[in-house]
Amino acid sequence: MKYFFLSVISCLGLTGCKYDHKTSVCDSVFPFVSYENTVKFIIKNKCSLSGCHQSAANIGDFTSYVELIPSIENTAFQTFVIDLQIMPPEGNVALTADEITKLSCWLENGYPEK
Repeated sequence: MKYFFLSVISCLGLTGCKYDHKTSVCDSVFPFVSYENTVKFIIKNKCSLSGCHQSAANIGDFTSYVELIPSIENTAFQTFVIDLQIMPPEGNVALTADEITKLSCWLENGYPEK
């Protein structure tokens, strides 16, 4: 009986501790997305338009990194832009799949400024 348990434990030890690291698209394709090198251009062209996320906008000011942070920290940016993909709203130029991936990677990596 003692040898039975030892053989079971040995088998589990050989097969049960496998670590399967999955590589994220953020690691391989977009590893260095920052506000300065990528995000501000997407925001400027798709979000900070007349009547939308400009200075002193009630719906969130996206004109600078500092002004964008509250919408990130309260998860509104993640929810509406990445998860639901309802921003920009209908009638405006939509974000491309590539832009959504870049924004998602930026958030995943802690939304670095530079």
